[in-house]
Amino acid sequence: MSTLSVRQAEQNLAFPLDDFLYHESVGVVIVAIPKVGCSTIKRWYMRHVGVDLAADPHKYAYEHLALSRRTPCEAARILESRRVIAPVRDPAERLRSAFVDKFVWPKTADLFEPARDIIEDMHRASGVEVVHDAVVHATLGDVQVPIPVSSAVDYSRRPSFHQFVEYVCDAQEDHLDSHWRPQHAFIRDRRVDVLVPIDALSATLAGVSRALGAPVPALEPENVTRKEPAARGLLADVPAGELHERDLFPLLAELTDDALMERIRTRFADDLALLDRAKDRCRSPMSGSRPSHGLITT
Repeated sequence: MSTLSVRQAEQNLAFPLDDFLYHESVGVVIVAIPKVGCSTIKRWYMRHVGVDLAADPHKYAYEHLALSRRTPCEAARILESRRVIAPVRDPAERLRSAFVDKFVWPKTADLFEPARDIIEDMHRASGVEVVHDAVVHATLGDVQVPIPVSSAVDYSRRPSFHQFVEYVCDAQEDHLDSHWRPQHAFIRDRRVDVLVPIDALSATLAGVSRALGAPVPALEPENVTRKEPAARGLLADVPAGELHERDLFPLLAELTDDALMERIRTRFADDLALLDRAKDRCRSPMSGSRPSHGLITT
């Protein structure tokens, strides 16, 4: 069972506008959903604004681009008057990316707080009383971040992909960190002019650059998983900590079987519908008449 952490409750107050990015020199709003090319989007903004690319793109975007940093009236005015672009991604690939990036790749000492929340909930489910009675300093990017921890929790006991998926699928939506909250939640009941599949993100951003009369910045490849053959489900039940020790960063095919894929498809049916719409109706955001995907509703 998921629990609502104090950190997540605070983040929910600004959700989803922490990830709606805008700068007057660009003139369009881009929804930088985590694990959907968000780093590419933020660095693209930084190039256009003239910010040193050595800066942390996530910190810069939060402090200078996020609509959550504007007054409610100003944010509403921008959303009403400016074109809104939202990249979307296959939800299973997005979950795989989040799992590898947040649970497999880091050392235990450097796990970020939302990953620790899930590990703590797994301990609670087994009867452990979890009380934050200590603080560790994790290295996130280039920054040392203090994170409250519990001495009763073994944070090296990271979930397998199967456990991670089951947790995310069973959890209340507002208990989930933005890295694994459904993409649909970010744009529900909001006007979105252009839905972009992640593999068309670079071309879309390049089109915006050209429409602005600006040089097209070089962009890193989108975060799209390679499609090499692999044994299905081979590593689905291997804990992330063991994958880390074995230096394995699995493909989606190695982490899922048919049953687990169906679990993901059922829970993230709205995300799959968004992706289908993006593929069917993908257009350059600056071409011809203003395209509209209408109001995204539940």
